[in-house]
Amino acid sequence: MKIVDPGAGAVLTSIPVSTTGVRADEGCLDPNHGILMISSPEEPTPFATFINTSTQSVVAKLTFTDNAGKPTAGLEACAYDAANDNFYVNVENQPRRWIDCDRMGIVACIQPCDHAS
Repeated sequence: MKIVDPGAGAVLTSIPVSTTGVRADEGCLDPNHGILMISSPEEPTPFATFINTSTQSVVAKLTFTDNAGKPTAGLEACAYDAANDNFYVNVENQPRRWIDCDRMGIVACIQPCDHAS
């Protein structure tokens, strides 16, 4: 994750979220608590990283596995719902609900117990 000053066209700092070199994408922001959730869906075990936007530091990581402990197929777009104070993320290929004609998936609800802000 890189913090960029668009006016200067410069990278101000980098926040490591992975050691594999696989890019993180599909982020969403909790503006009330200053927490950014960014998914790493192509990792061997997909995970989400939570970053405090004030301190620009990682405050938590959450891995996604199935009931047998095997990695899920991936993660899609996330969203933050201020009314419920939860993050939501699409988790692919989980046999619970259809998300389109040829793939199954669920929407994971992430309820932060401490916002670390």
